[in-house]
Amino acid sequence: MRQLLEGDVTEKFGLEKEVFKDACLRELHDYSNRKQLEKMMAQCGEPMLQVTEEVHSDGSVSLSVVDSNNTLQKCQSNVDSFVEQYVCGDLCRATENEIKRRYDLKVKAAVSKKTTANTRALDKAKTYDEIDWPNHIASNTLDKLYVSQPHLYMMHQMELSKSQFEAKGYTKAKKIGDIKKHFYTSTLLPRNNQSPRLHLLSQNLLLHSFPFLTLLEHSHHVSP
Repeated sequence: MRQLLEGDVTEKFGLEKEVFKDACLRELHDYSNRKQLEKMMAQCGEPMLQVTEEVHSDGSVSLSVVDSNNTLQKCQSNVDSFVEQYVCGDLCRATENEIKRRYDLKVKAAVSKKTTANTRALDKAKTYDEIDWPNHIASNTLDKLYVSQPHLYMMHQMELSKSQFEAKGYTKAKKIGDIKKHFYTSTLLPRNNQSPRLHLLSQNLLLHSFPFLTLLEHSHHVSP
């Protein structure tokens, strides 16, 4: 290629060196209007979104999105020059619609990512009392909790230290098994550090799973 650009081959075929060099250095799909549209939108920058939530009186939540970069307006201001250079005038409306479609996709992706991140942050920040332990245990969904969350139960109910539940070889599956074992074998009488709600639900689950415990509980309350 270097020999073609610097030699006399182009003149033999009636081509000027500058024209031949310019054509050789063009990128793939350089004449594609879709590729040029992508470049034009990239030059306008990415949307800089500020997402706010508004809670209405009926409990519904709506999202409002503001693009501080005014990305869509910048792209729309270049439509006339873009159409004149790369497409015919009849496709002006189609070009505007395509810009709007691509912009909307970017906004939806950004909002979805931000909303998902916020939801995850709230889930991770839950305290011991905010997690429905009986429901997770009964439905076998303890594995859906974040890695650090089973530790909350182990500290509050099993009275384990941080070094104990972080011990090498103490896998998440083993922790879940120990939590279930502790939950179902703990005493029916409420402990000092066990919430009344957890105690009541653990009683119901135990009596549902092991009906004979009803007799034991009854005999426990009968005076000798």
